Amino acid sequence: MCTSHHFGRLEDFRKAWEDFAQQNGFVSAFIMQHPAFPLSREIWTHKLVDYRILYQIDLGRDLEELLRHMGKTHRYELRRCEERPDMEVVTDRDELRKVLLDLYPETVRRVGASAVYHFRSSSLERLADAEDSLLLGVKERESIHAVALFLFTAWAADYFLNASTLEGRKYSRLLVWAAIKALKQKHVAYLNLGGGIKPDDTLDQFKRRFGGEMVVGQVLKQVFNQDKYAYLCNKYGSVSDMETDYFPPYWKKVV
Repeated sequence: MCTSHHFGRLEDFRKAWEDFAQQNGFVSAFIMQHPAFPLSREIWTHKLVDYRILYQIDLGRDLEELLRHMGKTHRYELRRCEERPDMEVVTDRDELRKVLLDLYPETVRRVGASAVYHFRSSSLERLADAEDSLLLGVKERESIHAVALFLFTAWAADYFLNASTLEGRKYSRLLVWAAIKALKQKHVAYLNLGGGIKPDDTLDQFKRRFGGEMVVGQVLKQVFNQDKYAYLCNKYGSVSDMETDYFPPYWKKVV
C-alpha cells in the first residue's frame, strides 16, 4: 500500500511522462517495465497489463547459494566448462565488438527472429561501447564462439542479447554465470533474465533452471493521440491484426 506522499510522487511521474509524450508527438508507447520495479495498477489502471513469466536473479545472494538453486544440468555444465583448459571467458570490448557484429546477424537469421530484433550495426556498436553495458564472450581454442550483452544500472540489469556460432549455443549458461559474478562485483541488485518466447518453451525452461524468482512482467501500453492511432491502424492493419496482443498493432506492418 502506497503512502499518500509516495502515491503523490508516482502521480507526478505519470503526469510528467504523459506531458513529455504529448510534447514530443508520441502516438503511442510500449514500455516493458523491469520486474524489480513494478508499477502501481492504481495509478496506471488499464494501461498496465501483465506480460509473460520472467525470471529474476537476486544478486544479493552469495554465489554458493545461487549455485544451489540452479538446476542440476546447469551446475554440471558449468563445472565441465571450468575444468577445460582450452576455454575462457573474455571481456575485451574491442575483440568482442567485432565478433558481436559478425555473429549477431547470423544468429538472428538462424533462429528466425522477428524484424524488431534486427538491430543495425551502429546500434550494436553503441550498446557494446556503453559504460552501463557488460559484454562477455567465450573463447575456445583461440576463437570466440559466443557473446552476450547485458545492460545495467546501479540497481538492476537485463540479459539483453546473445549471439553465437551454431557450436557456441551451448555456452549461454556459462555467459550468464559469468555475468552474475561480474554484476555482483558491481553491486547490482537484480538480474532480469527475461522469459521464453512462449510459456514453457525451451528458452523459458533454460532460464527457469537458473533458480531465480518467477515474476509476472508488466507492460505499459498507452495511446497519446487517438486520431493518429486510429489512422495508422486503419492504414497498416486489418481487423484480425487489431485483435492481437501486438502493440501498437500497426507497427508489425511498418517494420
